[in-house]
Amino acid sequence: MIRYLKFRAKSSAEKRSRQLWAQKLGRAVDANAVTVHLYGWKRSTKSFGGSVLLVPDDGALLTQDEKEDLREVGDEEWVEWVEKYRAVDLDTGN
Repeated sequence: MIRYLKFRAKSSAEKRSRQLWAQKLGRAVDANAVTVHLYGWKRSTKSFGGSVLLVPDDGALLTQDEKEDLREVGDEEWVEWVEKYRAVDLDTGN
């Protein structure tokens, strides 16, 4: 089961994923590192609509508030968001 966490800003999910990866490593991410994110994310293709962080595990590194805000991919809100904002993965464009 994949869950998601919504953000208002288009760059926030990517930024949070970077923060979580550094937290998991216990140090700053090396500038030449291949891996720089813990989780994938999607963002709106429109100028508004924000972004979502995709969480495929238990979200152990998330804050308690973030854990409480997690929703299941595929729920009605997810479908509406993807359709309304034509959300895409940054890496793949899908």
